[in-house]
Amino acid sequence: MRSEPEPITITGVNGRATAYEDHVNISRKSFGGLLFQGFKGEKEIFYSDLKGIEYKKPNLMLNGYIQFITNAELAKNQAVGWVGTTLDAAEDPNAIILRAFKKSNVRMYEKFHRYVMLKLQAAKQSKVQNINLSNASYSTADELQKLATLRDQGIISNEEFQQQK
Repeated sequence: MRSEPEPITITGVNGRATAYEDHVNISRKSFGGLLFQGFKGEKEIFYSDLKGIEYKKPNLMLNGYIQFITNAELAKNQAVGWVGTTLDAAEDPNAIILRAFKKSNVRMYEKFHRYVMLKLQAAKQSKVQNINLSNASYSTADELQKLATLRDQGIISNEEFQQQK
């Protein structure tokens, strides 16, 4: 039996994010989360629903962020700065503002980012494969229907139809 890998959790200014095998959970159960987001529940975003992931690595001088983009038109601009961060960035329900007070935090942010990017790429590849499979089966069915029409119209014989089938 294959065991699932341990989830990876990062904590930021406005909440925390946990990466699982098939989704990311965003929680606002922190003082900053409560301050910027209010009493919102947890949010699950499946990798297959993501359009992209935007990441800016924090450093000692500037905050960073990770944003999970589910709809490009609704994504908020993540303006993060030295001390301050725009209210839009802090209130974005799909973003976590990151600080780099400890090197270990930055290493964890980097690990988290690599993991979720791999999961996003795998989800996108799976979608492409599913589309290709459905197109292939549609093409085969479409070809059989065309052959049957040709047979029914007397253009090809039943033997020719059976050979092509």
